Amino acid sequence: MLASDWSTGQPLPRRRRYPRRMAAGQVRGTGAMRMSARRTDLREDLTIAMRMLRAIAILVLLLLGAAACGQDTAAPEATDGTDAGEEPQETEGDGDGTDQAADDADWPEMTIRVASIYTEPLPEALAVQRLVEVVEERTGGAITFETHFGTVLGSQDEMNELLITGGLDMALHGRAPSEEYVGLFLPYTIDGYDHLQRVVDSEVGDAWSASAEENNGIVVNQTWARGIRHANLREPAESYEDLQGRRIRVADIRGLIAAVESWNAVPVVMAFDELFTSLASGAVDGAENTMGQMLSENHDEVTKHVLKTGHAVSAVFWMSNPSWWNSLDPDVQAMLDEELADMAAWVVEENKAAEDDWETQMEERGVTVVEPPSMDPFHEGAERVGIDELATEVWGAENWETIQSLRDG
Repeated sequence: MLASDWSTGQPLPRRRRYPRRMAAGQVRGTGAMRMSARRTDLREDLTIAMRMLRAIAILVLLLLGAAACGQDTAAPEATDGTDAGEEPQETEGDGDGTDQAADDADWPEMTIRVASIYTEPLPEALAVQRLVEVVEERTGGAITFETHFGTVLGSQDEMNELLITGGLDMALHGRAPSEEYVGLFLPYTIDGYDHLQRVVDSEVGDAWSASAEENNGIVVNQTWARGIRHANLREPAESYEDLQGRRIRVADIRGLIAAVESWNAVPVVMAFDELFTSLASGAVDGAENTMGQMLSENHDEVTKHVLKTGHAVSAVFWMSNPSWWNSLDPDVQAMLDEELADMAAWVVEENKAAEDDWETQMEERGVTVVEPPSMDPFHEGAERVGIDELATEVWGAENWETIQSLRDG
């Protein structure tokens, strides 16, 4: 598999499906009885075959030794020029030269420890698996991965702790690595997938990444959008005015609290694992999240109405331990940077396509999804709660101006 597979924007090929391994003592079909009867003969045949292979191997070694002794001078050692800092040259062949370059490169052997809070079938989890395949193939198996999915290693905060202390090399989740990234949740400051990508790929994003490493001990390799956040409610809501006075659960994130306040609703900070029962009992009137998250948590069972407020974009962060990352050979860093960028581009396209699918699934599950007649009241509400002042406080006046200028590309 080549790195270019990511750039097509199409799902990568699935792993080859191999026959399922049989458990010890398990039989397969009616032929198992005949197989049992032939075991002794097979053992004898295998023993003879192994002896013949040993004899052939010894003969080959003897012939090679004789040929080496008959040479007057030794042939010069082949090199691809990489020791001198040169790029390996593309060779002719069936592909584009990437496979040959990978075969010739002298990649160091290592195992990269990676944890992802996301599990299948989410695109983020699939992307991790494909990244593993791409890197292992590109390096000829020199670089391998130890992967963990879901909450096997704990929560997102616990993953961050492992990352900072060196218990992990890389991690993928949605917990912002610094205050600047938390600012992405400020209501109506980020206008969709592409705007977020332009921001994090700009000099502003580079400065945020440097701040995360310097102040929090985390290298931010990639950031991308995984969904637009909306309000999900127990009772119908068709406009901005319908949200007034509703008790809306939010995470303890400044921007999300400000979003709910901008609707003249009541923010209720609550742990996520308490949300389903609180929605079911009526302790809260609703919540806010991406429709993908609502579906994965079965919130459609207790909230039958979604108002497409589009107040924030949920971001995902691929991060590394700085000591580990900075110890890597520059060629390894460059290769990982390239593959991670291709992976992120693929995931973003998958997530964009998923937005329509999520809405369809919601409707199929009996949820009414409503587009507000106008977004003007939502933007006016954000101005009323002082979103400009909050953005300036978090990002600085100059960066906030840059972020706004990137809205339309």
